[in-house]
Amino acid sequence: MAILSQEFNQVEVRVRRHPQNTYFDEYVKVGDREKTNAASCDRYIVPEPGQMYTIEVTLKKGYHFGNWSRVGAGLFLPGVNKPISLGMLRPPSDKDFAEEDITLSMAYARSLLVKDRVLSGSRFAFRTMKIGK
Repeated sequence: MAILSQEFNQVEVRVRRHPQNTYFDEYVKVGDREKTNAASCDRYIVPEPGQMYTIEVTLKKGYHFGNWSRVGAGLFLPGVNKPISLGMLRPPSDKDFAEEDITLSMAYARSLLVKDRVLSGSRFAFRTMKIGK
């Protein structure tokens, strides 16, 4: 699980197996250490070929939205300029902060170009595993 911080706001990102509803173990490179209030970090999982998954983004209790009406979360692939999946997290209707955790699950590609065809609504899954490029 990655927990990112900006001032007092905390965001948690996790990868969950579908439909098993269990989380992937995540790893940090040997020698890397967590930095307090990190705005970004690298985490590694061991993908399982054929396994479907969901990405969960959680704004932790107390997240302060300030002047913003929502927070966007997007999934990007290397070499792709637009997010393949995008979601919005909104505060409770009459508050500018989260009274409890607010979670968004991203499980499907909104738009993805594969061999000159645009696919949408495809579920996230690990197809193959390769080391290197």
